[in-house]
Amino acid sequence: MFRLTVKKDSWVRACMVFIDNPASGIQTDLDLIMGLDGSTSKWVGNEGINANDAAFADTENDFANNIEIIRLDGAAAGTYTIEVVATNLAPQAGLVFSLVVTTGDTTAEFINIQP
Repeated sequence: MFRLTVKKDSWVRACMVFIDNPASGIQTDLDLIMGLDGSTSKWVGNEGINANDAAFADTENDFANNIEIIRLDGAAAGTYTIEVVATNLAPQAGLVFSLVVTTGDTTAEFINIQP
């Protein structure tokens, strides 16, 4: 779990990528989730990607890609909690991922709150 404190209104981008076992199709499913502390605002990686798939249109999490991105163009100043959640792990898979978080607020602070 990570915490981003944005001190002035700006844009925020979060990108998570994970390594899956070599095989056909995605076996592991990690989800990128970001919420604004003190509010009900929540964003998920690749939100809306299933909208055109009738079988999964009501599923908000992306389970088919190993790259997930959240883009907030008008992020309010505040503290955002960012989580990478393992929904499914492939057999004998390690939880290996990379996370990049950027913002236009050069005074923002980013910390790992749960190593």
